[in-house]
Amino acid sequence: MLADVIPKIAEQKMLDEGSTGYSKYSPRPSSAGPDRCIRSMVYHAMGVPPKPLPGRSLLVFDDSSWHEELTKQWVAQSAFKLHSEQMGITLKGVMPWRIPGLARTCKVCGQVSGPDDLHGHLDFMVTDLAQRDWLVEHKAINHFTFNRMWEKADWPLDYLTQMGIYFRGLRAVHNDISNGLLLIKNKNTAQYIEFEAVYDHEADSIKIIRGVRSDGETYPADFTLQNVTKGAIEKFRLIEDVYLKNKTLPPRPFLFSDKDGFPCSYCAWSETCWLGYEEELAARGVGANILEIFEDCVRYRKLTDQETAAKKEKEEIKGRVKHVLVERNLKEAHTLGHIVTLELKKKKGFVVPASEYEQLNIKAMTYGRKEDAHDRRKSAARFPKD
Repeated sequence: MLADVIPKIAEQKMLDEGSTGYSKYSPRPSSAGPDRCIRSMVYHAMGVPPKPLPGRSLLVFDDSSWHEELTKQWVAQSAFKLHSEQMGITLKGVMPWRIPGLARTCKVCGQVSGPDDLHGHLDFMVTDLAQRDWLVEHKAINHFTFNRMWEKADWPLDYLTQMGIYFRGLRAVHNDISNGLLLIKNKNTAQYIEFEAVYDHEADSIKIIRGVRSDGETYPADFTLQNVTKGAIEKFRLIEDVYLKNKTLPPRPFLFSDKDGFPCSYCAWSETCWLGYEEELAARGVGANILEIFEDCVRYRKLTDQETAAKKEKEEIKGRVKHVLVERNLKEAHTLGHIVTLELKKKKGFVVPASEYEQLNIKAMTYGRKEDAHDRRKSAARFPKD
């Protein structure tokens, strides 16, 4: 009754305001990182109409802002002094290629900045018991991404870039601050991780030196992102001074296999981006003697041959097992820690009519212990014979 109504309310409110959920393109610290798709940003800068955000996405963005407010309430009750919330940060004159225009007044902080200034807002700062100030960048993300970041499978490059820009801007008013916390909340479990980071103003690099999880687990880290603000500003320059000026597009940073998955399916310009790809692919040339892919091709063929042989052997094994079950008039059998079942499945009728097929399942009775799936013939005496 309400579950399907709430997203529709959010979407209708957006449409009533004549919005698509996207503001006019402008270089922002939050979109400066290397993982943010530059091609989608060029579409945005060109004024290509985006697909309106669905109501659920609007709810997700709204949730994220409330997660930050909740976190700040808890921090305010600690021994840390919380301050400088949404403080305006400006890098002056770093984008000289931008078309001269009127000064802009920020709707959030009222700060006036020129068209060649990069302006944004940090989340907040804290002062510890030793009276040292820390920049804090707060993020609320899903469980899957949260775990990948904690396991060091994906370093948060975009978040670190955002912090680097704020560190750079803070130097004009706070010369000695170079320590920060990237505080990340798991929206599914309310668990936190923080990455303690240090910014090197001279090298323009930011380094993660420690990871801490809310259950007390910690680990030392040694990951450095180089040329933080330099890389961000160069990205903005390419968008406006190269692609926008020449009315061209950068190459897609993702493959066609990503089109219906992450991240392309979440992009408001995905349909526009992949339109005409078939003709584009057909127009590509043919290369000869590309030696850099030779070893990969050899390895791929070996793996393919192994898969083919393994598939053939699996079918032969399934045939022998099925024969034994049929011969003994069984639909299920147990053998030294494995369960074998024979059951009928129905194919769904899409193009062809629905039909039934027989499926054999061979599963290990592990009881939560992987070693139980091993060969257990040595303990066969414990099992009664048929």
